[in-house]
Order: sequence, then C-alpha cells, then structure tokens
Amino acid sequence: MDVIQPLILIIEDEVPFRDSLAALLRLDAYRVEGVTSGREGLHEIRAGRADLVLLDVGLPDCNGFALFHEIRGISPVPVIFMTARGEVVDRVTGLELGADDYLPKPFDYRELLARVRVALRRASRHPLPPASPAAGTTPFLIEPEKRRIRIQDQILDLTPLEYGILKTLIERPGHVYSRDYLMDTLWNEPFTASDRSIDQHVKTLRRKIGQVMGESPVILTHRGSGYALRDDW
Repeated sequence: MDVIQPLILIIEDEVPFRDSLAALLRLDAYRVEGVTSGREGLHEIRAGRADLVLLDVGLPDCNGFALFHEIRGISPVPVIFMTARGEVVDRVTGLELGADDYLPKPFDYRELLARVRVALRRASRHPLPPASPAAGTTPFLIEPEKRRIRIQDQILDLTPLEYGILKTLIERPGHVYSRDYLMDTLWNEPFTASDRSIDQHVKTLRRKIGQVMGESPVILTHRGSGYALRDDW
C-alpha cells in the first residue's frame, strides 16, 4: 500500500520564494500547496487539506499572528511561522501564541526541513483535540468561521478588532494580556496603534457586553499589566 505523504500548506505572498520552497519540499517527497493570502489559507485549512502550515507573518490581507488565532479556532494543525522580521519580540510572540516553531528569513532549507520533520512527528505522537476555546468555562460562544461571538444566545455586534481582543481574552480566562501583546498580534500595522487605542476598544467591548449581561465586570484591568477575562464563572 502506498504511503500518503504529509501535505504542507505554504501561506506566503512572495511567489518566487514560495515556489522555490515548494519545489525543495517536493524533492523531499512532501505534497505541497501554496496560497498568497490568509483568506485562501483558511479555506484550505477548513477543508482539512493541510498536515502542516508554513505561515508568513507579513501577509497582504492580514497579520500572520492574527491569522494564527483564526487557524487555532478551527484546527490544531501544526504551524511554523516564517518572517523577515527576526527581532526577539516577534519570535517570542509567535511561540507564546502556541505556534510549533518560528524561523526568521533568510533561513537554511536544511534547518526548515528538520523543523518540519520535528513538528510533524510531534503532531503524530500527540494529536491535539479540536479547539473549543470557551466551551464550558464562560458564558461566551465563539463561532470562528463566522467571526462572531455570542453571549446568552445573543450575537455581539463587534468590529474585527473588538472580535480579536475578546476572542483572545476568552481563550484563556484569567490570563493577563499586555497592551503591547494585543497590538502586536491583532493590529495589521501595530505601530499605528497606541495604548489609548487598546483602552478605547476595551471600553467599547465592556459597554457592548454590559448591554447583555449587566454591569458586572467581565474584562478586568490589571494596572500596569493589561487586561484579562474574569475566571470565576
């Protein structure tokens, strides 16, 4: 019986780089699909076609870190970040999000291949259950494919950034997320945002949640640290 080789999905908008990387992976007997946008990548992942994702952080239609949140809402597929930005803060952000690995460009293909093998081996030994971030722990229901959140069967009217902030908080109740972390992972252009931007979005979120649940505090402020969803449900 023929063994079906893993399929690697490359989400990368630099087509020459993507195609050359795909060609090298095919020489090592991997099946490869390549797309140039986050939207196309999510479509492939929803269809269950990927065994591992190579994800560029700087995509034309979204921030790679934000896209990773969407991926984790629908699939436990292993993800390795690729980026031209090699700063320590970017690597830490990617790994803290839960990515399997992180490679700054340019990288040696042999190193990438080794990391791909490790990630696939780890996934085969320890398969993760499908993600269900808020199930049974909070009154929220996340519907990632529709990019919406319900409370008490009411759909919250959220902007994309409000959705991203609230989804992040719901996934780990009680965990304190700094303003810098939220800006780096949810803004397409984080340097155009500021602490006041985060504060304003959280203020609006509190108002919208309060219209459904009343004025009981749901998003807590940790002075000097950031924000967290209450964890005493």
